[in-house]
Amino acid sequence: MSLIRQSLAQAKLAPYIDVLRACVEAAWAHWMHVLPHFPVCPSRTRRAVMHAFILQEVQARFGDMPGVKMTETRQGRFLVLVEGIVLLFKHVDGRLIPANYRTPGAIAFNQQLPLTGIPKGPRLVIGYRLNLLETELAAVHVIYLVGDEVMWDYEIGKDGGTVVELFPETPQGPRVTPKRPPKESPKHRPKKADDTKSETPSGEE
Repeated sequence: MSLIRQSLAQAKLAPYIDVLRACVEAAWAHWMHVLPHFPVCPSRTRRAVMHAFILQEVQARFGDMPGVKMTETRQGRFLVLVEGIVLLFKHVDGRLIPANYRTPGAIAFNQQLPLTGIPKGPRLVIGYRLNLLETELAAVHVIYLVGDEVMWDYEIGKDGGTVVELFPETPQGPRVTPKRPPKESPKHRPKKADDTKSETPSGEE
């Protein structure tokens, strides 16, 4: 299984991140342009058309970019290889889980298991999320999945994200330095009995 921290993925994808989002936004604009021709359109059809538009944009924008490779598997997955990271564009639900048919290949892919024809490296989903009525593009996320669990994600264009710690560190308690007892001041030091002298007023016996 290929592991990758969010901070490392963000650093590697930083030069390409704006273009990745632009591919999805342009594809959505194409879809909105043709939508009047599909007054009644099943969600499955819309997602298939969106996927085709995204691939078109990826090929146009990344085609000549150094360090980027594109490949299509025999199972029909269109993958983008960037800095040793394998990217897959998918529609995701509110939990940021891709809308996949749960075939053995899809399950193994999401579990980050080795697969014939899939390049080595951690697999990240560039997931686009729609609003509740699926009439607007709500967000584009970078998602690291292991099975059905989102280990971490971040929304392109926003800071932060959700993280499940992959490499927990052994907790260490705070160091405690024992305090030394305060030194007693001479004026606060109690007098001993033999140190006490009777004082006689001047002129008296």
